[in-house]
Amino acid sequence: MEITKQHLILIGLMGSGKSSVSRCLSTLTGMQYLDTDWMVEAQMRKPITEIFTQFGEARFRELEHEMISKAVSESEPSIISTGGGAVVNAANRELLWRHGWVTYLQADAELLAERTARDQNRPLLHTKNPASCITELLQARAPFYEQADWLVPIRGQSIEQVAEEIHRRWRAVTRR
Repeated sequence: MEITKQHLILIGLMGSGKSSVSRCLSTLTGMQYLDTDWMVEAQMRKPITEIFTQFGEARFRELEHEMISKAVSESEPSIISTGGGAVVNAANRELLWRHGWVTYLQADAELLAERTARDQNRPLLHTKNPASCITELLQARAPFYEQADWLVPIRGQSIEQVAEEIHRRWRAVTRR
């Protein structure tokens, strides 16, 4: 069975707007929207912060992989928003790139720190210096993010503008 790219997949660090842009893309395209973090929470019936606390990051990453596998196996084209760390796992990258057009919502550490400053639902930022943590995560993950089919800078753009840019690129390659 030959697998072709059919999904629109958003990657990027926490605070880059993946969930918001995905919802907007869903409206633009009429495609269903899947958020792998929300899928993990629904399966475990707990927020991610509790999953991290109770089971650890390793278990969360296993669940994340299961939800990515489930999302990309959808028969209808979908908008898929991944967690910020999903791309670190080589098996996740293989699934995402094989099944979809991967878009990196590219932002600098300063903007991401601003956007996540008061968000208590980011377990990796429960440190004394969250801004430094964001910088380190971005440096570590950028080589994976930058493998995306499309890089879309988000600074100075509205959610709608980012979604429209991704939609334009998707229509150009899919002729939809």
